[in-house]
Amino acid sequence: MEFDFKDNSEEVKRALEEQVKKALTECVLFAQREAALNLGKTPRRIYTGPLRNSIATKVDMNEGCVYIVSNMEYAPYVEFGTGIYANGGRKTPWVFKDSKGEWHKTSGMQPSHFLKKAIEENKSTYNQIIRDNLKG
Repeated sequence: MEFDFKDNSEEVKRALEEQVKKALTECVLFAQREAALNLGKTPRRIYTGPLRNSIATKVDMNEGCVYIVSNMEYAPYVEFGTGIYANGGRKTPWVFKDSKGEWHKTSGMQPSHFLKKAIEENKSTYNQIIRDNLKG
């Protein structure tokens, strides 16, 4: 008995990579939307419009990573907080003079964790997106 054997491993690998990339793209776009929604819940809404609009995503299959980023220089301060609220931040309140010459006392800004929440609070959704894309 003779069998013809055709190696389809490259096609299967390519199809799997395409589905993985599709799944990761769906996940990262969902996370981007969730991060933007989380910014709408933060008490410091003065910063959130430009920050919400600056959230960008990237899927890098070569590195096996997804990125959710912002180019706003204050994004880390909104995410992680400042002063006494930031991990490793200043431990005591301070005063500063504003552009009108008025003095203010502050302890910093509490973190919003808009990105962390977008990931942590939606793990089951990401799992479902991946499962749906890799079925069949």
